[in-house]
Amino acid sequence: MSITACIHDGWQVLKDLDGVTSNYLYYTLLYIRLLLLHNANDSTMKNLTLDMVRDAKIKLPPLPEQKAIAHILGSLDDKIELNRRMNATLEGMAQALFKSWFVDFDPVIDNALAAGNPIPDEIADRAEVRRQALANGTANREAAKPFPAAFRQTESMGWIPEGWEVLLMPEVTTFREGPGILAKDFHEEGVPLIRLSGLKSGVSLLDGCNFLDPEKVEKKWAQFRLAKGDILLSSSASLGRVAEVDDEAVGAV
Repeated sequence: MSITACIHDGWQVLKDLDGVTSNYLYYTLLYIRLLLLHNANDSTMKNLTLDMVRDAKIKLPPLPEQKAIAHILGSLDDKIELNRRMNATLEGMAQALFKSWFVDFDPVIDNALAAGNPIPDEIADRAEVRRQALANGTANREAAKPFPAAFRQTESMGWIPEGWEVLLMPEVTTFREGPGILAKDFHEEGVPLIRLSGLKSGVSLLDGCNFLDPEKVEKKWAQFRLAKGDILLSSSASLGRVAEVDDEAVGAV
């Protein structure tokens, strides 16, 4: 097998492949990267070097098998990308619905208009939009049933639905910092440790997780075990990522 590596603006460009398909080599290099990163995390070496990649050995089946393997992995990638796009679409719809219900208060406006209750001047423009939605039948009257039909004014947030309160986050929930576990405590298996990569909409919380010794967890970190319904909020790196603990992640740290 012959591969020519060209230096291009800090990247290694692999050209002139001989005996290996580019797709198979692509997935092989992805595997090598994950393997080397895993080994690096288990040692004092925390970064990959180009020599580590160059010295890595790869299994090279015949070309027909390479193409078949790459085709299967490519099909899986396509499905993953399709799911990602679907999740992004659903997330966008959820965000639009949240804004409609809890920022613009559309159901409350709809109910107030239907009941003939007064509309505050500050939201008169939005009320006109909702009046048209009621007239053409696009307003979701069923979803509006749990909402009130009037507004009240507050000093801190202006007009809010009648019967609602304005509270600080610590008044309704308890914030608790994570355990601050170091890489030296990671194990091949055991209790999952949720990482930042898991705090993404539409993916498993256990994606990219590390593992901890169960005995050590019970001795040192039992209070950090997650329960269903707990909310995780990133406070470093990508600040503000949010995820809810589901059945899969119950008992993780």
